[in-house]
Amino acid sequence: MALAGTKVALVGSGFIADVHLQVLRSLRGVEVVALCDTVRARAERLARKHRVPKVFGSVDELLAAGVATAVHVLVPPGAHRAVAEPCLQRGLHVLVEKPLCLTLADADALLALAQARGVVLGVNHNLTCHPAVRELRAHLAAQRLGRIEHVAAVHNVPVRQLQTGDVETGDEQHDRHHRH
Repeated sequence: MALAGTKVALVGSGFIADVHLQVLRSLRGVEVVALCDTVRARAERLARKHRVPKVFGSVDELLAAGVATAVHVLVPPGAHRAVAEPCLQRGLHVLVEKPLCLTLADADALLALAQARGVVLGVNHNLTCHPAVRELRAHLAAQRLGRIEHVAAVHNVPVRQLQTGDVETGDEQHDRHHRH
């Protein structure tokens, strides 16, 4: 999300946070102001690498500081709602890594909250512009494939998280984000 004058905080400083930081640094009008992670040492290392000025150990600390206008939620999916909801309640724009939530009810609740607060809620999906996905969408739009009843997709690429050891489960991250 790149709104002019946006001050972004990242919640979660694992593997994907480095990618977000690289992209955010290239956007005019966007300033990364903070990293937040319950493993504070990990956030501090990443903050030094990318010269991010503030580090917080909990979402509550981040929100209390009032330094951001937008938040990228980069924690495991099981913790997405728990992290995004208080950010939306504070009137921050929120971008959540895929999937938005693990249940439709949670997704609906976040959407309703964003609409009520008049803020942007977005979800990142890294394959939406992949050439194969774009080609499939074109075939679907042209109705070349007939009636679709089921789709199963396999995206076979090396998973860098496995190589780096950044494979924490959603439950572990969720539990840590709720310790104060």
